[in-house]
Amino acid sequence: MKQQKKYRQTPKAKDKKNKRRQKPENKKKAKENYQKNKERINKRNKERYKTDEHYKWSRLLRAAAGRIKTCVKGDIRTIELLNCTFEEAKNHIISLFEPGMTWENDGPIKWQIDHRRCLASFDFKNNEEDKYMAGHWSNLQPMWAPENYAKGAYYDEETFTHVWIDRDVGWIPKN
Repeated sequence: MKQQKKYRQTPKAKDKKNKRRQKPENKKKAKENYQKNKERINKRNKERYKTDEHYKWSRLLRAAAGRIKTCVKGDIRTIELLNCTFEEAKNHIISLFEPGMTWENDGPIKWQIDHRRCLASFDFKNNEEDKYMAGHWSNLQPMWAPENYAKGAYYDEETFTHVWIDRDVGWIPKN
């Protein structure tokens, strides 16, 4: 039993599992299963969001990266966009918390994960590097929801406070 569990954690086994999931007939079955069990699945996910810290952060970060994924062609993993682990991204976000921001009070009316440089300012179709610039962990920050809504898609290169170095370093403050 332990050997099977160990095997399932290998890249080869994970790749096999992902390939099975991508088959059209399996996608169809998964969709049907979700529709049939939607209430139970959603209830379980909401409960898990409240109780499992790693799950909550992975959902928040995947949502932030998901907005980029809809703009780019091809399949790209959230971890690849962030260029760090979920734990490292979480620690980055928490380090930027303002007074009053807590783990418990995130959400659409409290604080949100914001992209410092708004996604609308990137050219995902013509510049491959832009998806990494947009999704990099250093482009993420916590922001109060009203401020985030007011900021909208505003970006001014002259007044933007950070500069892109590369995928390993990311965005750093301008001097």
